[in-house]
Amino acid sequence: IVYTDVQGSTSLWESCPGAMKRAQEIHDDIMRQCYADHKGYEITTEGDAFNLAFQHPSDAIAFALKAQIKLYKAEWPSEILMHPDGKEDSYLKFKGLRVRFGINHGPTTNQVHRVTGRTIYAGEGVKIAKAVEGLSHGGQILLTIETWKAVAGLAERYLGRPQILDCGEHVLFDSHRQR
Repeated sequence: IVYTDVQGSTSLWESCPGAMKRAQEIHDDIMRQCYADHKGYEITTEGDAFNLAFQHPSDAIAFALKAQIKLYKAEWPSEILMHPDGKEDSYLKFKGLRVRFGINHGPTTNQVHRVTGRTIYAGEGVKIAKAVEGLSHGGQILLTIETWKAVAGLAERYLGRPQILDCGEHVLFDSHRQR
């Protein structure tokens, strides 16, 4: 399961709505092309946020890596590039919309939504993916250790040797808390 979101989108919409409308189109086209290239399924979108499902974690990670590269190379409107959340930083490799990705490979349940007819997913695996996305920063792809373990042997062969950094252990939420 993958969740994505654009860093600073509210501020971008408020300061340059015309440019942000075009930037949103660029973003959405890149995301949809990249997840389609990696057998992804669009569960939902909300504004600039995507919720996606993939058959295998390597597909999800390959999608995220490809999308980040395409987002960086995209031709963004000049107003976006002048905004603090979109300006180019060649040292950090930021340019344009900065999208954060949260990825988790874990247990889910699915059902067909009775109104839309689309498959929807639920369960702890979905909650964890969303929580991981909430911890990440724009331009970053974060995934759980379980997800990395599922693809670690494939990384060099299929993922182009991405730079991996262990960010340590974090409490995402208390799954035992009474509601």
